[in-house]
Amino acid sequence: MSADEATGTPDTPERAGTGTPIDDLAAVADEAGPAATHVAWKPVAIGIAATLAAVALVAGGTAAWNRIGRVRAERAEQAALETARSDCARASKSLRAAMDAYEALKAGKAADTAKTTAKQVEDARTVAALDKALNAKEPKAVACTADTRAGYERQTSRVDANRDWYKEHKASLAKAVEAVGESRDAKTITDAKKLLNDSKGKVQDERTRDALDKAIKAKDTQAITKAVKAVDDSVKAKERKDAEAKAKAEAEAKEKAREQAQARQDGGSSGSVPQSGYSATSGSAGRYSPTGSAGSGGSASTPAPSAPSQSTPSWDVPSTGGQDGLPDRDPSM
Repeated sequence: MSADEATGTPDTPERAGTGTPIDDLAAVADEAGPAATHVAWKPVAIGIAATLAAVALVAGGTAAWNRIGRVRAERAEQAALETARSDCARASKSLRAAMDAYEALKAGKAADTAKTTAKQVEDARTVAALDKALNAKEPKAVACTADTRAGYERQTSRVDANRDWYKEHKASLAKAVEAVGESRDAKTITDAKKLLNDSKGKVQDERTRDALDKAIKAKDTQAITKAVKAVDDSVKAKERKDAEAKAKAEAEAKEKAREQAQARQDGGSSGSVPQSGYSATSGSAGRYSPTGSAGSGGSASTPAPSAPSQSTPSWDVPSTGGQDGLPDRDPSM
């Protein structure tokens, strides 16, 4: 028995596990010699290389994952940008529709109603309110132009605000137009009632007033307008007829007065007018006998004396004589 056996000391292989790992490694190296030492470090190198490869792989994987994350983020941002751009475009389309509806009302029915004057309505304040609504200041135009998602979102908010303005003002403008129309209709009915009362007994055709009365009760402004015109025309027709009758009566009265005046004049000049003068007859020997009226009932004459039988010249004596009753000149001359 050897000393080692006597002392109970194991063989070298058995002692390898009795110390620290480093001591065990050194013991193995001492027993194996140089070749054993080379073989023992190879697994370590392989392990280190594997570890380094794993680390590199992990690092590469992390970098790749980061790149994938960045790409995904960029794609998400681009998608969000496109969504914001599309939202702004849809908002602009809605704004355009609201603007078109507002402008159509403003240039159409509102413009026609604005021609109504304060005298044509019962409440003049409705006309003033419509004028104010028509002159409301419109918001500034907004376009969907931006570089970022946040920029598009801001523009979309402005577009939505403008759309809301046009919708609200279209509603208020329509209300103002309706108020003027109602006030105008009320004035039309009021004036028609007054015409109906004032035209009593003053129309040529009473049926026109009946039609106006029915239109007023039905509150049909179009029918009232037509009936009012018919009543006005009938009133004017009666006025013309009455004026013509009056002129005819006046002309007849003047003619009758003229005839009566002529008759009186003719009656006053119907008596005889007295005349004076004398005439000489044959055998009168220069004597004359005056002729004329003696009063209103007859005439007086002086008988001529008998003349001698001898023949004497005879002549006619003019009806007028001198102051002494004799001829002014010799008839034979």
